[in-house]
Amino acid sequence: MPYCPDCMNDTLKLKKNGVIEVFINGKSLSTGRFIFNQIKDSQDDIKNNIYQKIEEYLLWCNNLQNKPPITNIELLTADFFCENQCTFMPGFKHSIIEIIITQQELIDLVTKLCVKHEYKLLWPKDKSDIETI
Repeated sequence: MPYCPDCMNDTLKLKKNGVIEVFINGKSLSTGRFIFNQIKDSQDDIKNNIYQKIEEYLLWCNNLQNKPPITNIELLTADFFCENQCTFMPGFKHSIIEIIITQQELIDLVTKLCVKHEYKLLWPKDKSDIETI
């Protein structure tokens, strides 16, 4: 369970709906975000949206002359709340890795896409490279 950045208790919870942004190598396309609704969407629907956004990024990168290898992936949302009713700093975002998708599922998904699109993957070097904060 994630910790609240304000009270430092394990009271940070994901809202039932919101927006998830996919960042690859610290960058996000303008289309690199999607709306999620945990009441209407299944976990598989949300994971499928993650897959589509990562694939869109790889397809966009295929048009570049120098394709940078993937070295970092973050799945972030600002749509969290603290059970202690803390307020967060503007711009606060937290990872949904290990909340909506496991680290291993994300690694498998990205590996599959990189093979499909013949894209170089340098992530993760080891499990400590996975961004979960």
